[in-house]
Amino acid sequence: MLPPLNFNSNGNRDDGIDPIIKADLRGFDAAPDPLRADLSAFDKADLRSVLPAGSYIACIESGKLGTTNTGKLCYKLRLAVTQPPEFAGRVLFKTVMLHDAAAQARAKTLLGPLGLTTSETLRRPFPEPGKTVFVKALVTIQPERNGFPEMNSVERFTLIDPPAEATPKPPVNPWAVSLDGTEEGGAA
Repeated sequence: MLPPLNFNSNGNRDDGIDPIIKADLRGFDAAPDPLRADLSAFDKADLRSVLPAGSYIACIESGKLGTTNTGKLCYKLRLAVTQPPEFAGRVLFKTVMLHDAAAQARAKTLLGPLGLTTSETLRRPFPEPGKTVFVKALVTIQPERNGFPEMNSVERFTLIDPPAEATPKPPVNPWAVSLDGTEEGGAA
């Protein structure tokens, strides 16, 4: 009986050394200790998850076609608050219904200023890669009802120019290979 053939990633016969023994585990050993992580923001956080009613400057992080829990067609927007600074990083959602002709007419009025004017543009990624879209959003508070907790509602928004202090950096690709020898990956 012949021994089983073992091939390495190059298609060559295995040299017989266990790949786990050959693996470089320095990165594993240098992983941060979660028990020593900086949790100061957690300590300062209040228990209120709802933003106060008012106007906020926000960056639209994503928009995509989807369905509601009841299966109705909708367009979902995810907005990250940038101003005022004490609420920066908080996330808001706007669901725009598309389930019938009247809802689609209202949706076109709301989404049109974002350039989402056709079924084709609704199907594309939004915002386009490398593009940053800022809005001024009017946020209200929906009271607790039908077993659902109090929550924010984005009533309307208007497209605005990026704030002066907004200098968006390209997102870091965690799988990119660094060409300059730094530890972090490159920009996407």
